[in-house]
Amino acid sequence: MSMLHFFPATDAEQVNWLTHYALRLTINGTTCGISAREIARTQADLLYHRWFIQFGYPARLNDAKAIAAYKKQLLTGHSQDSIIYPEPISTPKPPPQPVPGIYTRLMNQISRIKASPNYTETIGKDLGIIPLMHSVEHSDPGYWLTTEIGMNASRVQIDFTKYGHEGIWI
Repeated sequence: MSMLHFFPATDAEQVNWLTHYALRLTINGTTCGISAREIARTQADLLYHRWFIQFGYPARLNDAKAIAAYKKQLLTGHSQDSIIYPEPISTPKPPPQPVPGIYTRLMNQISRIKASPNYTETIGKDLGIIPLMHSVEHSDPGYWLTTEIGMNASRVQIDFTKYGHEGIWI
């Protein structure tokens, strides 16, 4: 799944972005042709997605790690060790689960908003759907060099991260 520059990469940043988008969609959505019904569905999608990122997924990962450690200790532990079967992590009650395709529906909606004749750059900024061209944290692209030694020749490989910049000079 390719991520757009405006859509955050980390779970913590996604929670903030999704919360902001859901709030601002109620203000800007109808202006750009999104029905009240679709706004309500989007908010339900994003509410579940935020719950899953914050609670559901981390709890299941923790459960998997705990059961793997239990299995390892059960199979290879010492006979004098006492082990207790791990209890699953409890989470807040999840909101109703939507049908699959939250990200696809969200990106399609954003495309329709941007194609609306009433869409403006101000609305895009307010919704958080305009890619940031330059990052304050990464004013310059990052790079690193690797020397690869071969049988007959050596070479230097240059890898880089653009951090949202359009390109780099070599």
